[in-house]
Amino acid sequence: MKSLKVKITLLISSILIVTMGLLTGYSILNSNNQFVNPLIIELSKEPKEPLKREIISNDNKNTVFKNNGDCDKIFITYNVRAAQRSFGYKQIFVMVLMVLGGIVFTYIIISKTLKPLSVLDKTAVEIDVNSLETQIELPKYQDEVYSLTNSFNTMLSRLKIAFQIQKNFAQNAAHELKTPLAVIKSSIQVLELDDNPTVEDYKENLTTVKQSTDDLIQIVGQLLEVTNNVAPQKQEIDIGEVIFQCLSDYESEIEKKSISILMDVKNIKIYSNFSLFKSIISNILSNAIKYNRINGSISVCVYKEGRNVVIVITDTGIGIPSDSLIHIFETFYRVDHSRSKNTVGNGLGLSIVKTACEKLQGDIHINSEVNKGTVVTIGFPMNRELIV
Repeated sequence: MKSLKVKITLLISSILIVTMGLLTGYSILNSNNQFVNPLIIELSKEPKEPLKREIISNDNKNTVFKNNGDCDKIFITYNVRAAQRSFGYKQIFVMVLMVLGGIVFTYIIISKTLKPLSVLDKTAVEIDVNSLETQIELPKYQDEVYSLTNSFNTMLSRLKIAFQIQKNFAQNAAHELKTPLAVIKSSIQVLELDDNPTVEDYKENLTTVKQSTDDLIQIVGQLLEVTNNVAPQKQEIDIGEVIFQCLSDYESEIEKKSISILMDVKNIKIYSNFSLFKSIISNILSNAIKYNRINGSISVCVYKEGRNVVIVITDTGIGIPSDSLIHIFETFYRVDHSRSKNTVGNGLGLSIVKTACEKLQGDIHINSEVNKGTVVTIGFPMNRELIV
C-alpha cells in the first residue's frame, strides 16, 4: 500500500512533468518559428547578383572552388539546423533535471508537512485503555493538520472521561448489587446455622430476603429505565396535578422533617409522556425532601416562557459541593458518602431524571451551595400549544 506522501508526490510529479513538457515543447517550437525558420527562408532566396565560382586548384583528383553563393548558404543552413537540434537537446536535458529536482524537493517538503500525520498514526496504534492521557504535540502552524491533531487530542480526552465513567459505573453497580445479595446470603446462613429454627426465625429472615430482593428488582428496573430507547407515548398532562400527586406520595417524609411547602403552580398543561414526566418530578422532590434539614422548606414554581414550560424546585437542604455538580447525572454517582451515609439511595435518581428529560426534549440545570440549598430548573416544550 502506497503512503499518502508517495501518492501526493506522484500526483504533483505527474503535473510537473506534463507542465514542463508543454513548456519545453513550446520553447523549442517558438524558437524555431521566431529565429530558425525565418533565417532558413531568407537564405533560400535567390541572390541579387549572379553567383561566381573560381577554381582555386585542380589536381585531377579534387576540385576546389571559391564560392560566393549556394555553398555558403548550404553550410549556413546546416549550421542553423545543427544549432536547432543542440538547443532542443539542451532544453529536454534541462527539463529532465528540473523535473527530477522538483520531484525530490516535493517529496522532502511533503514528508515534512505530513510528519504530524505519521506521528498521529503511530500514536493511535499505540494507544490503549491505559494510555488515554496521551496528548500529541500540536504542529507549529495552525493548518488542517493542526486542526486534525487538536481534534484527536480532544477525542482522547473524551474517551478518557467515558472510560472513567464506565469504570465508576461498574464499581458502583457492583457495590449497590452486592449489598442486598450479601443480606440475602446472611439470612440464609443464619437459618443454616440454627439446628432448630422456629417459624418466627423463618418469617424474620424471609422478610429480610424479600426486602433485599425488592431492592435488587428496583435497581435493575431503574437501570432498564435509564437504558430504554423506546419512543415515549405522549398525552395531555396537568403539571400541577402531577406535582400534588408526588407530594402526596412523600407526605409522611415531609411531616417527619416538618418541611414547609411553598407552591406557585398555575393551571398549565403540556403534551408529554406521563410516566417519564412524573418520574422526573418525583425524583427531584424525593431528593429535595431526603437531603433537606429539619424545619426546612421546599418551593415549587411553574411558569410559561415562550413556547416552553419552566419548573423550578428549590430546597434548603445540605447542598452539593461544586466539584460534584459535574458528576451528579452519572449512573450510581453519589455525593461524598460521609455526608449521605444515613440517607437511603443508590445514585440512580438523577441519572434517570437526565435520561427522561432528554427523551422528552427537555433540559435540566442544577445550582447548589453547600449548607444553603439547591435549585433545580427544568424546561419542557409545551407542544400542541396546550395552554390553559
